[in-house]
Amino acid sequence: MQINNQIKMSKGFLPSTLIPILIVTAFGGLGWYSYYDKQKSHETVVLINQKEKKGLEDDLKQSQSSINALESRQLKLNGQNKRLLDQVNNHRQQTNSLNQRIVQFKNNLIRLRSELAVSNDQTTIVKTALIEERKNLKLAVEKTARLENSMQQMRDQVAKNVTKLEKQLEQRQTLEASLSAQIDSVSDEKKALFVKLQGEEQRRYQLQNQILWVNNNVDIKAEALLDAKQGLDKLQTKFNEIRIEKDNEAAEFVALRKKLEQELNQTQIQFTQLKNKMRIINLTSEVLFKSGSAEIKPEGQKVLVLIAATLNNFPNRQVFIEGHTDNIPMSNSSGYRSNWELSSARAISAALILQANNQVSPKRLKVVGHSEFKPITSNETEEGRRLNRRIEIRLLPESEDYL
Repeated sequence: MQINNQIKMSKGFLPSTLIPILIVTAFGGLGWYSYYDKQKSHETVVLINQKEKKGLEDDLKQSQSSINALESRQLKLNGQNKRLLDQVNNHRQQTNSLNQRIVQFKNNLIRLRSELAVSNDQTTIVKTALIEERKNLKLAVEKTARLENSMQQMRDQVAKNVTKLEKQLEQRQTLEASLSAQIDSVSDEKKALFVKLQGEEQRRYQLQNQILWVNNNVDIKAEALLDAKQGLDKLQTKFNEIRIEKDNEAAEFVALRKKLEQELNQTQIQFTQLKNKMRIINLTSEVLFKSGSAEIKPEGQKVLVLIAATLNNFPNRQVFIEGHTDNIPMSNSSGYRSNWELSSARAISAALILQANNQVSPKRLKVVGHSEFKPITSNETEEGRRLNRRIEIRLLPESEDYL
């Protein structure tokens, strides 16, 4: 009777002992599936991180907007790292929970073995159930061992991923430092460009003011241009008048030259025109005077009358009469103490002839004697002394004096 009751108790206890085993088996399968799914998720995250790293390296070549995108992606990666750490912690909690269940199962097994040891009358069914239970327990232990191995591999992989992520974070920090330096450099360039822009703005403002000033003075410049044109016309008219006057003057002196050449030979008279419009008529003394005398000969008076008629055609111009001698000293019988007196007396005599009969106004005449001190050639020869004994009549330009 007692054995039958024990058999009945064993039959009723068998399902209660199998339930924990089945639960442990189910949880092991679920844990393995969850671990496999999370492993795939983790690999996907790693691939995503690698793609994002490549994108970040490309974005380093961009401007300030790329830097903002990099910071945003860094925040996103930090979030992913946090989620991954949360997953690792979750796996650890599940592992701890599974370990606790295994311990509980082992305790139940110990308690079951104790009950079986206490039972003296186990039937074949109980032995079979116990064998089956041992098999299931062995399977559960094997599964638990595999799960622990998988969890260890997962821990190792997570550690590797954490190390890799730390290296990536260090690289990103280095990149951020480099980008910060580039930003500072760009800021300095922006400051320089801003200063240059201010200079260009100031220059543009000055140009605008100049344009405004030019526009405001267009009428004044137009009037000035008109005045300049009128002045140019006046100058052209004056130039034409001067040219005509010069042509007339040249014609007058050409005519005078011809008249004098009819009276004299070319060695006795010489015409010269200087750059300042001064005209010089050079007459040798033998044309006008006897040797050692200041009295003009009749043929000399005729020559001076011809010259006076030409000079009167230029009433606004001064006339200089200059007397020159050679270096031979004066004789006692000449009546002159020096060549100074003779040269001055001869110049005065010529001036009086030019003035006679109201021909040349005395206001225009100036007389000077140079003695022998302004020769035009050497006094060593008779011919040279003859040429140095002369009267020069100089017609000065208008509004000019002769020194």
